[in-house]
Amino acid sequence: MSTRPDLGRLVTADPAEVDDSRCTVLHIDMDAFFASVELRSRPDLRDRPMLVAGRPGPDRLPMAHPDAPQDPRRTRRSGRSAHPDDLDTGIEPERRRPTDPVGDRRGVVLSANYPARRYGIRSAMPTAAARALCPGLVVLPPDYAAYREASDALMRMLRDVTPLVEPLSVDEAFLDVSGARRRSGSPSRIAADLRARIADELQLTATVGAASTKFVAKLASGWAKPDGMLVVPPERVLELLHPLPVRALWGVGPATAARLESVGLNTVGEIAAADLRLLTRVLGTAVGTNLHRLASGVDERVVTPDTVESSLGAEHTYADDTPDPDVWARTLLQLAGRTGARARAGGARGRTVTIKIRFADWTTITRSSTVEPATDITQVIYRTATALLHRAVPAGRRIRLLGVRLENLLHDGPSDPGRDDQTERRDDGPDRARRPGAGGPAITGGAVIAEQLAFDLGPTVVAAADGPAAPAAAVSADSARRWASVDRVADLLVDRFGAAALRPGSVLGPGRPADPPPAARHPAARPSAGPSRSRPGPPAPGLDGPGRPR
Repeated sequence: MSTRPDLGRLVTADPAEVDDSRCTVLHIDMDAFFASVELRSRPDLRDRPMLVAGRPGPDRLPMAHPDAPQDPRRTRRSGRSAHPDDLDTGIEPERRRPTDPVGDRRGVVLSANYPARRYGIRSAMPTAAARALCPGLVVLPPDYAAYREASDALMRMLRDVTPLVEPLSVDEAFLDVSGARRRSGSPSRIAADLRARIADELQLTATVGAASTKFVAKLASGWAKPDGMLVVPPERVLELLHPLPVRALWGVGPATAARLESVGLNTVGEIAAADLRLLTRVLGTAVGTNLHRLASGVDERVVTPDTVESSLGAEHTYADDTPDPDVWARTLLQLAGRTGARARAGGARGRTVTIKIRFADWTTITRSSTVEPATDITQVIYRTATALLHRAVPAGRRIRLLGVRLENLLHDGPSDPGRDDQTERRDDGPDRARRPGAGGPAITGGAVIAEQLAFDLGPTVVAAADGPAAPAAAVSADSARRWASVDRVADLLVDRFGAAALRPGSVLGPGRPADPPPAARHPAARPSAGPSRSRPGPPAPGLDGPGRPR
């Protein structure tokens, strides 16, 4: 290994000098992926600060690649996995306007090239802030079709080496090459050959970390960026790992880091040397034990090609920070609808509903609540999210962003919106006796939820021990079945006419019709095939008011 002080990197200068026999886990991470794809057609910008920016999308969470099986984000209409930005905005790729604005106040940086990063520009930064750091910055709109094409080609290359490929996002993946060594050579040789092939066939650069565990391989690729390779044999792990700050460990965010620092644990090495009883007392048994093992270089997770999502969701950033609870409620209903539809499309149900709130000062909080039984029903997600928001946000606070996620997913396989037995199938099993209405109020997130017994009544209230009254999150079992039927019909209509064909009336706002879908791209939206949206008419069929059936 050798350091490169000018770039702040750590790379393996001569792989032949390193014993890589046990470094069979590779982490492949493309360099500035979106920006690099754009530079293939704009080589004149290669040495100029440039970035790709667009409307805010989801957090960068683990995301299965389109080739990964059982992905709950697969769309019913095309059978392919949509890009995360398309999923969270509710706009399918084939309908996205080719010239989305990127210079507005709410745009965010999706990817920046390395000349731009020298100015302090980073992903997820507001576009306006990036422009302020670098006045001559070139800003390009995203071309998701090109990114998807490059990603598909990348994953095919990786699977040419081994079937044990675990995609983390469109531009990174783990590989287990233990079974490929006889045919393709040592792990270092495999990594070098992959980097050369990616550069030759895709005109893109990739960084590779090689180690005996996933945790260290991912750390190694980060150290070697950009366009480098770092091989970390097991005997070198602790000397590289222990000087790092505690935030280097997976699962350690600002709050966990603060708790660790409060008891004098500031580095990974100090966590490894700490008494496990101290860690479990400060962080809990599961988190404390896991961090202690990672800090000691122990990571027993294997590369899993058929990984499915553990959560899914959607976010919305307001054009202007808003203190209006009615606007928040409409947003939550819209986000709950997107989240529920994605879950149903992939046969997933969630046991936890989580909301994300970013205030005007950029302070961000999350709140979660458990739902029983696991659900994919829009109204259950919406009411739970509304109750959480009511308890978390005092009156008068201005909100910049709201997000809704469904977590702790159970996967049943993709649901057919045309089947009549979907809700009956989901009522079977061990959760039957625990559903709301089966022996008393549901307990969710520490609050006692009053049940919604009628299909068409307004929300009831939550009697929470730790907060004021809020709209109820739970519905009765009978009501839930009927709401599931509404979802099933809505899914059929959206599947036939497109995402803009049916929305709860309250989402549109008073006097604000939805944008009509382009008829040229959606023949089903033409008058001959379905209701027209090209001229004023009645509200979207099926729903009226705050997500309530007519």
